[in-house]
Amino acid sequence: MESTTDFSGKYWPATGDGKPYKSIDREGEIDCLHYLFASLEEAGVTNLANLNELKIALKEQAKKFIERDPSKWKQYCRKPSVYITKPDSIFYEGNEDAMQAELSFILNNRNKDGVWNITWGWGVYEKEFAISENWWKAVKGIEYMLLLKNFQRIESLDVNPGV
Repeated sequence: MESTTDFSGKYWPATGDGKPYKSIDREGEIDCLHYLFASLEEAGVTNLANLNELKIALKEQAKKFIERDPSKWKQYCRKPSVYITKPDSIFYEGNEDAMQAELSFILNNRNKDGVWNITWGWGVYEKEFAISENWWKAVKGIEYMLLLKNFQRIESLDVNPGV
């Protein structure tokens, strides 16, 4: 029986040109392959001949999905931060301007309560959505603050200064 963890051939073919990865046509596929790549890299698995091929193809494919038009960022879309959370992200190179524009957008687009609105809705279950919306605002607030900190656009996230 063949092992499904053998990434060197049948299950993850190395072609030298990234062809197997250039057929990515859904955003979720990039997310999954990026998670796989990051996990392998973090685990120190560097002996796969086609790991660099995957990295190059992921970078190329992510560029196709990143929405660069700030006028569309108030609605659901794949903003640069979906792929880039730190300056050392594999997706940052070549997307620096878009990322910096998004960081400015984040800083300038809090609502009157000082938080960020979410960019989606359910269209049904209004009461339940109102509860969920507040939870998601908290999640997005934490994500945005960490993102701004990672790119040194805010000085600190110290919640207990002087303690």
